Amino acid sequence: MKAIGCSYYGGIDAVQLLDDVPIPSVKKPDELLIQVKAASVDPVDILICSGYGRVLRRLLHRYNSNVKQEFPIVLGRDCAGIVIEIGQKVNHFDIGDEVWFSIPYWLSGTLAEYVVITENLIAKKPKGIRFEVAASVPYSGMIAWNAVVSQAHLNSVAASGKRVLVHTGCTAVGVIILQLARLWGVHVTVTCPHRAIPVAQALGADCIVTDQQPDVEKQLSEHDRFDFVFNTVGHAADDLCLKFCKDDGLVITTVASPLAADNYGFIFRLLYSLWVRLKCFFRVCVGANAWSLMDESPVSLNELGKLVEDGSLQPVVDKIFSPQDAELAFQHADSCDAVGKTIIRFRSPNGCTCGAYAP
Repeated sequence: MKAIGCSYYGGIDAVQLLDDVPIPSVKKPDELLIQVKAASVDPVDILICSGYGRVLRRLLHRYNSNVKQEFPIVLGRDCAGIVIEIGQKVNHFDIGDEVWFSIPYWLSGTLAEYVVITENLIAKKPKGIRFEVAASVPYSGMIAWNAVVSQAHLNSVAASGKRVLVHTGCTAVGVIILQLARLWGVHVTVTCPHRAIPVAQALGADCIVTDQQPDVEKQLSEHDRFDFVFNTVGHAADDLCLKFCKDDGLVITTVASPLAADNYGFIFRLLYSLWVRLKCFFRVCVGANAWSLMDESPVSLNELGKLVEDGSLQPVVDKIFSPQDAELAFQHADSCDAVGKTIIRFRSPNGCTCGAYAP
C-alpha cells in the first residue's frame, strides 16, 4: 500500500511517499482494519520526523506484529475512513461504518491507505461532513478538549465572566479552543497572522491581535490580563503568555514537550526498557494505556462529534494534498501560512486538490 513516512530522522526533508508498505492485518479480536480516506498532518508528526518518541516507539514496536522494523515510520496521528474488516470481539462497529479516530505518538501512523486500530480508540464519524473535513478534528480536537475541559475546567457554568487569550488562535488546536470557549460564553482574544483574521472573525473571536506586528505585546497590554492563556505555539511564547495571565490564572500549553527518554544514556535506557516491559505486561493484564500524553478514548471525540453535527464546531481545513505531494503538505503545515489543518486525501481520482474549507 501507499503510505507517507520517514526512513530516517531528518526532519521534513525525510518525509517521503512509500509505495511498498505491507498492508496491516487484523490479528487481535478487538482490532479493525480501516480504509483511510483522508488524514491530517500534525505538528507532532514533524517532531517525529526528527526523532520524537524514538526510544519508546522502538521498544513498543516489539509488541506490534504489524511492525517489523524501526524504519520506515508511518506518520499521521488521526484520520477518517471506512471499516472493511473487524475482529471477533468488536461489538460496536460493522463493516462499512464511517469512522474517525486519533492515535498516540508511539503507534504506527494514519497517513496510509490502510490502518489497523483497536476498538477502544475509535468512534463513528459525524454525519453530513466529508472525510477530508472529519480528518481535521480528532487529534487537534482532543488536545483542545483536554486543554479547555480537563485543565481549565471550563464549561457552560464555570465559563461565566471568564476571559481567555488563545495564542496563536489560527493553529489546528487554536481554532477549536476558540470555538469551545465561545460556545460556553467566554470572552476570547486571539493572536493570529493577518491572513487568519477572517477565519478568527467567522469563528467568533471577540478581539483579534495581529501577531505579525512588532508591537503585539503593546496591543495585548491594552487589555486586562486573562484568566486563562492557551499557548498553541510552544515554549518560545511562554514568557509572553505568562506576562498577560492573571496571577491566579493559568497558562496551558498544547504543544508536545520534549521526552526525557529520547536523551537517555545507555544505563538509563536499559532501566527504561525494563520499565516499559513491566508496563506492557500491566497493559496486557488490565487493558491500561500507560504511555499516552492525552486520553485517546472516544469519549471526548464523541462529544466533539456532536458539536460538529449540530454546527456548533466548524472544522477548519486549509489545504488538501494528494499523497504524491506529501513533502509539500508537510512544508505547508510547518509554515506561517497554515490556518487550521492540512489534509492528505487518499484514493482521489483527481490528484492534488488545494482548496480551503472555513466557516
